[in-house]
Amino acid sequence: MKSKSNWEFAQKYSTNLFLVLLSLLLLIQITLYIIYGSTRFTELSVLIGLILFVIIVLYKTEKKLKLNHSKSNE
Repeated sequence: MKSKSNWEFAQKYSTNLFLVLLSLLLLIQITLYIIYGSTRFTELSVLIGLILFVIIVLYKTEKKLKLNHSKSNE
């Protein structure tokens, strides 16, 4: 939150990335439920996927912000 423009950029970028990754997670979840049904494996897999996707979004957003910030300083 160093500036309003950084905040807006991060919000837009992370939202778009979340939509893509959560769509992928939904497809994975549907596939797992079709193959395995409602089991602990399926539920745990989806939970782990969700946690992993949150970490990916945070990492990629921070990386993009640093890249965007360094370009604006040049």
